[in-house]
Amino acid sequence: MAYSHAEVLENYLRTMESYGYTNTFCGSNKYVDKGGYVSERSIMVPYMLDASEYGIPQARDRFFCISVLNDIADRNGVFEMPKAIPEEERYTLKQFLDLSASFEDNSFTDTELAITKKVNGQWYVKQAVKGDFGAGVGYVPINEYQRVDLAFPNSKNRRGRVGDCASTLTTSPRQGVLIDDKFRMFTSKEKLRLMGFRDEDYDKMIKAGLTEAQIAKLAGNSICVPVLEHIFKSLFAQYPELISDMKLATNTSKETLKKAA
Repeated sequence: MAYSHAEVLENYLRTMESYGYTNTFCGSNKYVDKGGYVSERSIMVPYMLDASEYGIPQARDRFFCISVLNDIADRNGVFEMPKAIPEEERYTLKQFLDLSASFEDNSFTDTELAITKKVNGQWYVKQAVKGDFGAGVGYVPINEYQRVDLAFPNSKNRRGRVGDCASTLTTSPRQGVLIDDKFRMFTSKEKLRLMGFRDEDYDKMIKAGLTEAQIAKLAGNSICVPVLEHIFKSLFAQYPELISDMKLATNTSKETLKKAA
């Protein structure tokens, strides 16, 4: 059986860690060991990467398991995860917003907006916190271009409704932003941006006939592109032979296609 020289597995949520699903996610120790791979699967934290630390203003925690064939690891060492981008070099949420987006087409419901209120020119959002910040117990201030998450507005234990980064995008998130003294949800184009995709990708999806709702769901199911880019850059930097192997595989595939034609 042929095995790739390196393997990248993703989509393990931090909340699953306590349930002991690590080995299941990594294909089980037996599978990985049988393939000749090495992976420090027992060390959880170094492999839990947050997109907000790699160039995207979205607090998206995902577990990555990187496995490398033993003979390659013997020559170059066990894979080291990429270092986070310095805070001063990270993008802000405002830089990812489409300031021309329609408020009417991306509005929250009245029930969701009911947990917001304006006091003395300052907007506040109610969440499960103690203390009075100027608008009554539980209401926290929100400033322009900050993220607001209004999902489950009737929840009595919901926290983290306000932040400088988007919270984790799901297939149907109820979060958005405060702009020009008004609240609106993130658009599907903004959701793609917050996953690292380009506007031309959005344009191609629209041209192909996808709806805004479909695009938003695709964004929520995607892997954050910049995080993968940093992982692959680290892989190629630590294991240069992967580049030549990849070129060889590409040329082989082209020859196979020619023969098939």
